[in-house]
Amino acid sequence: MEKWIKSGWLIFLAVVMVVGCSQETGSSGKQNENGEEERKPQKIATTIEEIVEQGAGTYSGDKYDQAKVEAELDKIPQDASDEEVFNTIVSLIAEDYGPVKDAYDNFDPTFNVSGDQPGTEVNGPEEKQHNVTILLDASGSMAARVSGGEKMQVAKEAVRTFTSQLPEGTHVSLIVYGHKGSNSKADQSESCKGIEEIVEMGPYDESTLQSKLDPIRATGWTPLAGAMNQAGQRLKETEGQAENMIYVVSDGLETCGGDPVKEAKSLNQSNIKATVNIIGFDVGNKEHQALKKVAEAGGGKYFSANSKAELDTYFRNEYAKLKLEWMKYEGDVTSQFRSQEDDKREYLRKTHNLYRDRYYKKESNRFDKAITYMNKKGDYPKLRQYNKDRRKVISEKLGARFSESIKKRDLERQKMREKLKSKVSDQLDDLEDKRNTHD
Repeated sequence: MEKWIKSGWLIFLAVVMVVGCSQETGSSGKQNENGEEERKPQKIATTIEEIVEQGAGTYSGDKYDQAKVEAELDKIPQDASDEEVFNTIVSLIAEDYGPVKDAYDNFDPTFNVSGDQPGTEVNGPEEKQHNVTILLDASGSMAARVSGGEKMQVAKEAVRTFTSQLPEGTHVSLIVYGHKGSNSKADQSESCKGIEEIVEMGPYDESTLQSKLDPIRATGWTPLAGAMNQAGQRLKETEGQAENMIYVVSDGLETCGGDPVKEAKSLNQSNIKATVNIIGFDVGNKEHQALKKVAEAGGGKYFSANSKAELDTYFRNEYAKLKLEWMKYEGDVTSQFRSQEDDKREYLRKTHNLYRDRYYKKESNRFDKAITYMNKKGDYPKLRQYNKDRRKVISEKLGARFSESIKKRDLERQKMREKLKSKVSDQLDDLEDKRNTHD
């Protein structure tokens, strides 16, 4: 304790000595030959950064009071330099240009696209994966012939063509059912369990699909509900992350005791939100009505085809829908651009008004009054030039940025529109080429 008190006492004495020395000299500043304190040279702000750093004056904005400003100006020494006088005026009535500069510095002239597009991205946003699952009926009845050949071969060819011409980036899965055992009663159990995903969900690969599809033969029963259930189990892996579409190519009714309507409804209303479309291939009225109910329950559509030509027509119509989606997408994105353009225009308008009305006009008028007042009191020839230079910096660095920002916004908008039009045009051309393969 004694040691601590002794140390504290020494520190106290040192402080007293420092204070005493300071009082003896009267000032820590330099003095001239007459014993008067020399004032430090004054520097005039010449850049927008220096002007912003000075900040707002004591009587800036709504605090302005001309009488108080003039009272403060009266305190300026008679021998003050032009620089000192001008900087005093700045400290009294200068406006704060920081918010204006920050607003322009933070202005983003770019345009962004939100939401999904039918194919690849135009700019920025992460689109959901598009999954297409095809359920191919390989039951014994698919071995029958229609106009254009055996139903199974016609269906295979349609599947190959359709999957090869889906938009780039689409993931494809192929599930076949009824291809095990035979359509005899003895083989029913084996055939109804014979549901197989021969092509797992992933990017389309023509050679893989071809090699897996070729050996499939139409032989057994029709576990349509089971196939749909298996498709749903596979798609659960992408819940909330993908747009799921299911296409069922079938020529008959459920023959394994399942409930296709229930399964379709479950697929559509579950978290995977799959849309179930049914292509009834060479079916009678009973089968037609049953399969149509399945499609309705799955939130999709039913299409009946009795020949290769009709099946091709169905897939051409699907391409036409994709074309309409791209056209709608272009319209939606263009609408987004307009909305963003309006937002950016309003942002810049408010920033420019902030600069023009609250700052530049007020400061300009008040500086003129202050300089006129000081010139009546003495000879300060440089004040008006300093003020002119200050106005020029503020005008060039802030006033001109409104027009510059508008130009940047317009250039970005034009660039994005051209990119969008090019992308949509390429996709439409591609879809048209693919559609023509069916003609």
